[in-house]
Amino acid sequence: MARRGQISIDLHGAIELLVGAALVTLPWVLGFEPAAIAFSAALGALVIGLALTASEPGGRGSIPLGAHAAYDWGLGVGLIAAGFTFGLLEGYRPMLFFLIAGAAELLLLARTRYAPVRT
Repeated sequence: MARRGQISIDLHGAIELLVGAALVTLPWVLGFEPAAIAFSAALGALVIGLALTASEPGGRGSIPLGAHAAYDWGLGVGLIAAGFTFGLLEGYRPMLFFLIAGAAELLLLARTRYAPVRT
C-alpha cells in the first residue's frame, strides 16, 4: 500500500489526464442525460488542462505545486457534490460516476508528493 507522498507530480499528471479523459468520454457511453454529459465534459476539460500543468515549478505552462494541490482538492470535492446533486436529479448512475471520479481525485491528491522531482 502506498504511503502519502509516494506518487511523483509527473505520474500524478498522467493519472489525472486519464481521469479527465474518462470524464469527457464515459457519460456518452453510459447514456447519461444531456445536463450530466455537458457538466462532465466541461469538468473533464478542466481536469485535462490541470493535468497538463503538472510539471516542474517555473517550467513553461506550469503552476505552483501548492496551487495544483488546491485545485485538485476543489475538483475532488466538487465532483462529490456533483454526484449528490445528479443523484437527486437523474438517479444513481450519474451519482456513482461522479462520486467515484471525486474519490479518485481525492485519493490521487492524498498520494501525491507535491514537490519538484529530484534527479
